[in-house]
Amino acid sequence: MYALILAGGSGTRLWPLSREHLPKQYLTFGRSRRSLFQETAARLLPQTPPEKIIVVTHRDQESEIRRQLSAMELDPDAVTLLCEPQSCNTAPAIGLGAWFLARREGPTAIMAVLPSDHYIPDREQFAELLRQAGETAKKYGLVTFGITPRYPETGYGYICRGDRLDSNAFKVERFVEKPDQERAAAYLKDSRFLWNSGMFIFEVGALMAAYRRHLPAMAAALDGIDFADAGSVEEAYAKMTPISIDYGIMEQAADVVVIPAEISWSDLGSFEAYHQISPKDSSGNYCEGRTLLLDTRDSLVISRSRLVSAIGVEKMAIVETDDALLVCPLARSQEVRELAAELEKSGAPEYLQHRTVYRPWGSFTSLELGEGYQVKRITVEPGKRLSLQSHRHRSENWIVVRGEALITIGEEQLRRREGESVFIPVGTKHRLENPGAELLEVIEVQSGSYLGEDDIIRYEDDFGRVAAAGELTPQQHYRCWLGCPDLDPETRCQLEAMAGDGELIESCFGKELTFGTGGLRGVIGPGLNRMNRYIVRRATQGLADYLNSLDLEAKEKKVAIAYDTRQFSREFSIDAALTLAANGITALLFDGVRPTPELSFTCLLYTSDAARLQNLRT
Repeated sequence: MYALILAGGSGTRLWPLSREHLPKQYLTFGRSRRSLFQETAARLLPQTPPEKIIVVTHRDQESEIRRQLSAMELDPDAVTLLCEPQSCNTAPAIGLGAWFLARREGPTAIMAVLPSDHYIPDREQFAELLRQAGETAKKYGLVTFGITPRYPETGYGYICRGDRLDSNAFKVERFVEKPDQERAAAYLKDSRFLWNSGMFIFEVGALMAAYRRHLPAMAAALDGIDFADAGSVEEAYAKMTPISIDYGIMEQAADVVVIPAEISWSDLGSFEAYHQISPKDSSGNYCEGRTLLLDTRDSLVISRSRLVSAIGVEKMAIVETDDALLVCPLARSQEVRELAAELEKSGAPEYLQHRTVYRPWGSFTSLELGEGYQVKRITVEPGKRLSLQSHRHRSENWIVVRGEALITIGEEQLRRREGESVFIPVGTKHRLENPGAELLEVIEVQSGSYLGEDDIIRYEDDFGRVAAAGELTPQQHYRCWLGCPDLDPETRCQLEAMAGDGELIESCFGKELTFGTGGLRGVIGPGLNRMNRYIVRRATQGLADYLNSLDLEAKEKKVAIAYDTRQFSREFSIDAALTLAANGITALLFDGVRPTPELSFTCLLYTSDAARLQNLRT
């Protein structure tokens, strides 16, 4: 039997613990040292060897998957990773795995499909359940697990079982949407109703036949995939409509079978579910971190960075991280996803990621972000190194605070120990490496006109990320812009209005604005293919880099800037002047509207060497 682990997700239901870039499957819960994803993989071993485990994830999460597998001493290269170019719900993800497995093993292969974020404490019981379900799938093709309800849950869908087929399996009579409290209470009393677990066992050929019958367009797209070509997968996904396996296949097929499972299980879809599965004190409270409670009952209190205190509260969720705080009744914790949706809409950075972001080589933590600067703490694991890279718009100062660093700057290699520092100029190739046996910690101070994580060019990388350098999709560029904390209200409003409009996002972010015979011109608005402050700053930074590469004295580096009556011409000119000044170049800015001939005359006035004349008209 093969196992397909679904490791996508958007990190909305357990915010602020989970984020878009750190969905809940990568979180540890309670005293466990393993994340939910790691626990899912561990449940499969040893009955399912790594060579028979397939993980489907978003390509942005591939490095985190590899990090998590390595942390549990499992070779990431032994596991098959299938990376989706975009999130399209569970039907495309499961179809991707099924088509891959069919080409490897043929249509008779048996495939278990398991979400990576479920809580199942009894491994032996679950292993036996998988064994039984594998035999059932050989006979019936499409099999799902139904969990025997323990209480009237309104956050799960239900399965109504029909006639018994054998000692383990029943025919599915119907699938039921998430009920209200009254109907959930009625289902609890009716032994036919089971919680829909979202776990499946399929014979691959039977599943593919169901796709061809109920999702023919998706099946045709999957048929065209060349699994050796990532571009082929991207082309196939562009043709797919997002839909869940439940709606697309299971509720449409007439021959689905359910196996009732009397196991301890939770999908941890809310803080109320988190509280239910957690050990509690005599007052019914579950606490993590530094907490102090007085007259508090039946509550979940989590502290990740500081002391959290509560007095006289009951049945509440209080969840604190280093950049956010959530307080809500446990009974309403299903609504956290709505809160997360509002954060996404507003472009809040707290929606995307924590202050600490994990990478294959270690992690970085954003300590402070201000106008034109950012301070980070970088941690590099022993023997690991960052990519050989450069930045277009920022310089960096590195100060070693722990361990020893091997630093590449251009063609030179330097060693820096605790208390020593080094400066990385804008545009210079550089690399940070930990050659020692202990952790390396570096304080990084960034300075520049743009500090986004997408300002990186990779030349060499130990983790296979060179090919993706600078090749963000239009949607990824859009999300980077929306996540920028320094956006002015008008630009943020324009970006939010684009949400869901793929054609407009493609138009604005699908390619970069280029210079023409009349200079840099375009429609005003947010995006890479529009005229805006970001584009002007980037273009000016390119000019500054060029001037600073010439053999000129500082006093010879001058740029005259004029503006006209067109919209934002003056504002763009000021941005250009400030960018030049930040690079040590004298900017001569007119105090009012000027025609082109006057700009040309000014340039002649300030230099007699035409080869050194640099003329920027905005």
